[in-house]
Amino acid sequence: MKELSNTQKELLKERTNIDGTFVKRFKKLIEDKKNEYELKGEKITDGSIAKKIGITPQSMVAYTYNKAPELVQLIKISKFFNVSLEYLTGVSNNKHFVDYSLGKEFGLNDAAVSNLKRIHNYATEWGYSEKDPNLVLFAINSFLGSDLKLLYLIGDYLSLPSINNQYLEDTTKKYIEDKKLYLPDLELYNYKIFKSLEKMANDIRETEEVAIMLNAKANKIESKELEQQQKDFEEYYNEQEKRAIDEALKISNYNYE
Repeated sequence: MKELSNTQKELLKERTNIDGTFVKRFKKLIEDKKNEYELKGEKITDGSIAKKIGITPQSMVAYTYNKAPELVQLIKISKFFNVSLEYLTGVSNNKHFVDYSLGKEFGLNDAAVSNLKRIHNYATEWGYSEKDPNLVLFAINSFLGSDLKLLYLIGDYLSLPSINNQYLEDTTKKYIEDKKLYLPDLELYNYKIFKSLEKMANDIRETEEVAIMLNAKANKIESKELEQQQKDFEEYYNEQEKRAIDEALKISNYNYE
């Protein structure tokens, strides 16, 4: 048998990786879809999912075990589950196309993009605008725009490996266990991160922008409290007036009888 060339080996390896990634993600999408139906008190079978996608049950079985589909079927699957082709084929970890560009450019996953969007949406409650930023968004921007040393420190601290990590190779575990080669000083990391955060927080708190936004937020809170007090007073007044009218009607009816 003729031996494969290096180029052919690389292409085969790439194809195997794509197939493996697709199978894993396709099975997870099916599982999530079934859970979605169960939450609504309904059930959906594999055959029903295949029919909705527009593929045969036989193809669906094959896709959940050993291979990625051809382009036409891949597009059908992408549309049904509302996920990007890049996600299905392992090019990106972002499920949805709208998040793909952010994920590709900045390495953000779906959870990170979702949180940033939620923070932005929450900010609108306090009248967010580009000219008048919200406190939370200002803090996020200040944090991400801070000294890179702090971000690197946090990244290193969070990713310090443990010898109990089942995914580490034996050679890596030996490397971690060798105190001469690897000595993660957690206390030192804690101290450096704390001091960096403390300095950044003090710098931010002393800015004019924070003072303006805090004042605006306080005014809005006070305004909401006054509105609630007015509403409570009106409800109390209306209730008292209703009681007075009811009492007057009772007396009137009694005298009439």
